[in-house]
Amino acid sequence: MKILPNPILMVGALAIGNEEYHRGKAIAHCMRGVNRLGVKWTDLQSRSRLAEIVEARRLCCMYLHKNNWTLMAIAKEIGYTNHTSVRYQKMKAYEYMEVDVTFQKKYKIFHNS
Repeated sequence: MKILPNPILMVGALAIGNEEYHRGKAIAHCMRGVNRLGVKWTDLQSRSRLAEIVEARRLCCMYLHKNNWTLMAIAKEIGYTNHTSVRYQKMKAYEYMEVDVTFQKKYKIFHNS
């Protein structure tokens, strides 16, 4: 744990240098976003291949990767067997963000939750 120059400025949890705090915050955001899309977190972690569940997984993969999660850590949290599935879903999410208007709307709903 780093000693900060002015600890008085810190409010709430010691967020700087506390990776568990950031991990929990990112997962909580994913859970809220998935629920806003109408998908249960347990369904997201299952092996279901329904379109709305797969899109929710893609959004989670993209969000967690943007928050500096490793591919293997994302795979363990979401329920994939290895990092290659996460890499593929993340790549597809970025592709859909460029061309698919409905996916962009879902991303805004997910991100603003």
